[in-house]
Amino acid sequence: MVAKSNVTGILMIELTLARYRSIFRAILSLGLAFIYRSLMALWAYWIPDWRWLNVAVTAPNMLSVLYFCLLPESPRWLFSQKRYSEGIAVFKSGYRINHLNKPKLHLGRFTQLANEAKKLELSQANEESKTLGLSCHCSLIKPLYSRKLFKTTMLSIIIMLGVTMSFIGLLFYARAVRHYVYIVGFLNALTGVPGIVLFSLLYRFFRNRKRPLATLASLNMGILYVPELFSSEIRTQGFGLIMGLSKVGGIVVWLEE
Repeated sequence: MVAKSNVTGILMIELTLARYRSIFRAILSLGLAFIYRSLMALWAYWIPDWRWLNVAVTAPNMLSVLYFCLLPESPRWLFSQKRYSEGIAVFKSGYRINHLNKPKLHLGRFTQLANEAKKLELSQANEESKTLGLSCHCSLIKPLYSRKLFKTTMLSIIIMLGVTMSFIGLLFYARAVRHYVYIVGFLNALTGVPGIVLFSLLYRFFRNRKRPLATLASLNMGILYVPELFSSEIRTQGFGLIMGLSKVGGIVVWLEE
């Protein structure tokens, strides 16, 4: 489930613009923080057999197969790999879908760009074969290149590490409450909904976002706001590195237990 959520988050970052990115991220956070967690608690309450419980919990992950069938490749990633023709084809498909009931005035422009992209790919074929190994090797450390990026990455890792520790701590706290642990888990998931909705509205409609972000942000601040701290070129690398290293928070909590 963690891998699935991370993949979904990366795809949303790649395939959406900044104007709509917060909305999609809020929907994903709502699904993970409430819907999936509450369903897990209810399934654990209703299904006594751990084998069938494991089937019920992992079954939604089978929907990940639809990623390969329904979602296109990220145009930004295609351009970063110098596959310009494929990236323009994705943009062309998106243009057609977004203008189903509108006149397609700029459709010919995509054909012109596709022809130029083919020429550019041919001219860069030799350089690509020489630099491919180096670019793949260095892509993971791009968020650490400059002092500012290094500081941003480290602070974001600390924040997300705290989020992970808090989430695992809630699970431990549920065992200490003198009630059904399943009901407590459901209520913990329910309490995350107002924070997600409130933060999404603040991020969407407030021009001066620093004050509401600093005073009223919930644990989901990291998931929604951290990707915006990086430029488009290294956004996926930075967010992936932060989310990967932040899982250390869950490991530390288990050791403390």
